[in-house]
Amino acid sequence: MKQKLKIYLQCRKCHEIMVYPHINERSIKRERCLNCNKFSTLIIWPSKEIIDILNYLYSSNQSLNQFKYISITFLCSVSEALLENLLSLMIWQGLAPKHKAFNIIDSLFDGYQGRNKLLSLYNKLGYGKFKEHLKIISREKYFDDWRKLVEVRNKIVHGKLYIIDYPKYNINVRFIKRLIVETLEVFSGLNNYLLSKHLDRNIF
Repeated sequence: MKQKLKIYLQCRKCHEIMVYPHINERSIKRERCLNCNKFSTLIIWPSKEIIDILNYLYSSNQSLNQFKYISITFLCSVSEALLENLLSLMIWQGLAPKHKAFNIIDSLFDGYQGRNKLLSLYNKLGYGKFKEHLKIISREKYFDDWRKLVEVRNKIVHGKLYIIDYPKYNINVRFIKRLIVETLEVFSGLNNYLLSKHLDRNIF
């Protein structure tokens, strides 16, 4: 039986992201939220399409470099998209009127592309530093692993495919699978931490 990732669901009422081990993704309806204890529509997080691809990468045991290239590139894109989503929530809190917020956020992201620039924006928003927040949710090692993954991805897309075999990086299937799991744990954890300490759940 193939390994599958845990199912993360986000409550439409309190916006908490939690693992629901008893729920099959094909039978999600209205459920009682494990956080706010209210009946709510729970949505697959980050999306069913992303989870389907991550599950495919996670359940595969291919060790070919071509498979690693695809896994690394997609996982980097997902992690940066999840960081953008988190930043959108943080920026949304301070914007008014709300009907103009999406245009402002989109324009802002045009100037902040890629992991390093997105992290610099995170650190400027006044909610605390990204690395500090990782430490709070006990995931500080993720920062360096993610940096290594992005560094390899950037070299791959510029044609330096041989880089993946360098002992310095040691990108193997086990590392990729671990980072898939940790990426979901990190960004769901950061979402929940920010909601509990800094963001108004009722503003969305």
